[in-house]
Amino acid sequence: MTDQMDPITLTVIRRGVLAAAEEMRSMFKRAATLAILYEFNDYGISILDDEFNLLADAPGIPIFLGSLDTCLEATVAEMGGVEALKPGEVILNNHPYLTAGQPPDAVVAEPIFVDGRVIGYCALRAHMGDVGGKGMYPVDTTELFQEGTIFPGVKIVHDGEIDNTILRILRANSRLPSETVGNVLAAVSAVNAGTKRILGLVERYGLDAYRAAIAKSLDDSELIARKAIEAIPDGTYSITDYLDNNGVESDPVKIGVDVTIAGSEITVDLSRSAGVQKGPINCPWGYTLATVRLALKRVLCPDASPTSGEHRPMTVVAPLGSLFNPESPAPCFIGAWSSVRMGDMLVLALAQALPGRIPAGCGGDLVQCDVWMTNPETNRTHIFGDTGGIGTGGFEGHDGMNGVIHNIIAGCEIIPAEMIETRIPILRRRMELVTDSGGAGTFRGGLGVVTEQEFLGDGFANVVAEKTNPDSPVPGLNGGADAPYNNLITLFPETERELRLGKKSPVDVSSGDRMIVSAAGGGGYGSPLDRSPLSVLSDVRNGYVSAEAADGIYGVVLDSSTWTVDEDATVERRKTLAGSGDVQPARGGSAREQGSPAGHGRSDRTPRDHFPTIRAGHYSDVRDS
Repeated sequence: MTDQMDPITLTVIRRGVLAAAEEMRSMFKRAATLAILYEFNDYGISILDDEFNLLADAPGIPIFLGSLDTCLEATVAEMGGVEALKPGEVILNNHPYLTAGQPPDAVVAEPIFVDGRVIGYCALRAHMGDVGGKGMYPVDTTELFQEGTIFPGVKIVHDGEIDNTILRILRANSRLPSETVGNVLAAVSAVNAGTKRILGLVERYGLDAYRAAIAKSLDDSELIARKAIEAIPDGTYSITDYLDNNGVESDPVKIGVDVTIAGSEITVDLSRSAGVQKGPINCPWGYTLATVRLALKRVLCPDASPTSGEHRPMTVVAPLGSLFNPESPAPCFIGAWSSVRMGDMLVLALAQALPGRIPAGCGGDLVQCDVWMTNPETNRTHIFGDTGGIGTGGFEGHDGMNGVIHNIIAGCEIIPAEMIETRIPILRRRMELVTDSGGAGTFRGGLGVVTEQEFLGDGFANVVAEKTNPDSPVPGLNGGADAPYNNLITLFPETERELRLGKKSPVDVSSGDRMIVSAAGGGGYGSPLDRSPLSVLSDVRNGYVSAEAADGIYGVVLDSSTWTVDEDATVERRKTLAGSGDVQPARGGSAREQGSPAGHGRSDRTPRDHFPTIRAGHYSDVRDS
């Protein structure tokens, strides 16, 4: 059928499916009740076929998009198979071992029926609000039952009518009942709108043409992925790193990634990683698959519209009962932080095979804080969530980007200070790039961001940051320097109660208390001594690099009175540094000696003492090795 279909009709149907996903996104965002949804974009929206292949998505959190196919397949099986579904029904599921998330990250999905048969699904996953549990954002749970009320695949809509019993249970187990229920209902409306759009496409072009168009789309995606894999030299590429801890115990947690290329097939083996953990960093299987898919998409086919076709050449191996394939009821509330590190490692492992194409390490974390706060003027409760702006790594021909959200939630946006301050009792005191926070290199790492908030009400905070351990720096590549600072969240800075944290919940906060979120920069690529002196001059003038770093790390001698490069002195300075081998940033000492706000050079403004110091078709889901 696809061979006979004209390319215009094929493209119109493909674009129609994408438009349906976009309409779902637009409707949900307009109707959502929490800023984490309508400003931060903490959702994922997908349209799938009857075999749970991803056909289209809309901008949102990439890791959510990549897990909705496995989620729906598991959910439908849990509910008794497709035979248990009827037209006019909508499904609600927030079981982390089915959805691959947290209990607040609920999935709402509607099966699409044509002539009494399911031809696909419209699905939406979002952080709906609060569903109970031991805390709003608990990072120290030891079993799933502490993480929230579970709806393990239930029908929230029957024959087009909302099941009010489900809503009553949801309200009774939520600290934000109106907001949470409102978001679920917004999701129901969104998937219903998507279903109507797909039915309109089928009515206009016919079911055979619709199926042929999506089959062609899947096959094209597979071909693109296979060609990209074939361009990578055959072999096994390995990397090892450690998470700081599991949220409950202090020991580091091993992650081992082995990537094997064989022709047009790629296998990612996580068997060298740690076993299941007591704390909530366990990463459910669906999340593991989504992380691998996203990491490989960054390398193989970043510009192609995502579909399940590009997953066909991939195999993922993780032993059952391990960090990346745990069994319920192992805690998993912050399993995303394990996936963040694993995805970064997977890409870095391929730097051995693709020199020049892979960037140095990024800041490596979300650096997230969530605050539950009561407004003293209105007595209303508010949720505030924020994510740090990390630097990305430099790579051949390009410096890293400054102050961006980690790629695993790349569809999210930093919430503007104006929105925060008008709706939540919080004052954003500053948000600025940090001088010298990017790893030095021929192509410099991007700068990290420091953000300071002051609380104007009472409540409690939950914080979670990884890559805070000096023994696991943000790595440079090809002779580039590691980023000089790691991630850190500081509560009550410059007081007797000061806490420098990675994972902690809850911490009581009061009006007047402050919190500083410090996100790491990216690693450098190539020797700093090979960086263009004019680029170093520009960096110093912009406040990205200090004059001291320009001289001591890059070997560039500047005349500050004329803002020019002393070319002869620079040549001699670089010879001296190259001869001594001392081209890495100084290690040790406090951030007082290591950096200042970008744009202000070496100013005498507030020092960055809160930065730690460091030394520079077929998808083979192999669960049990």
